[in-house]
Amino acid sequence: MNCTKTQNEPTPTQKTSEVKSNTRNNKSSNNLEKLTYTQVGDYHNLVLARATTTLDVNAYYTNNTQIAKALNDNSSEGLILLAGWGSQNLNISSENVLKDLIDANYHFNPSNGWDVLINQYDFLITAREKQLLARAKDVFNIDFSSMTITQTGQYIHEQALILLNDYNNISWNQNEGELAGGLLNIMKASSNFWKDQARSSTPNHTTKMLIHVDCIGYLAGWGNAVWNDYWNGNLNSGGQGKRIASGLIVGAAMSTAGLVRNW
Repeated sequence: MNCTKTQNEPTPTQKTSEVKSNTRNNKSSNNLEKLTYTQVGDYHNLVLARATTTLDVNAYYTNNTQIAKALNDNSSEGLILLAGWGSQNLNISSENVLKDLIDANYHFNPSNGWDVLINQYDFLITAREKQLLARAKDVFNIDFSSMTITQTGQYIHEQALILLNDYNNISWNQNEGELAGGLLNIMKASSNFWKDQARSSTPNHTTKMLIHVDCIGYLAGWGNAVWNDYWNGNLNSGGQGKRIASGLIVGAAMSTAGLVRNW
């Protein structure tokens, strides 16, 4: 993460989001704000386990009114509740991010969002992180058509482990590595989760998509949080857990959106 302010000015949307985020109390729990990048994958899978056990997927898939409410009518609040995470962990800034992602249809086609989000937060991401993120992106670009659901999840899981090994062999600077470390752990945990949860009738490309959506959600949630810290002059190591938690919350909600939309 680059911490030195540049001449980059926030877009009007970013300014509005930053102002709005100061008008409402941050409801993230203290426990979440102590998260490290190594813990984020386990927490993420706990959220998804709630979603798959408490959400009647078939009912939502066949009930257009409920889908519309979950995905379009105050969608971020609805998705967090569907995931069983609890609205106490959601703030207005995360709501805005989630709405933008869903409006852009990234919960259905996440590949379009990767470069957009990297470019949006480009000056806050170091070159070393960008290299790992580019390799993570390439994992999703191969042809999965000949793989089973389990093989798809196993392949992505194995690639995440390789990338995490390389990540752990880098001596990161202070405030550097949050994005890559968190995203790769989400990728590892999500691939392990979805390969076991998918139904026999679920296409393997849907399994890949759900893992990809998790990563996009983390990237967007973390990016929004780091942007707000940067713009408010609070970009320091003390806020690391909060930024990682923001990535987790948006990632889990995005995965639930993909679950309802594509299951």
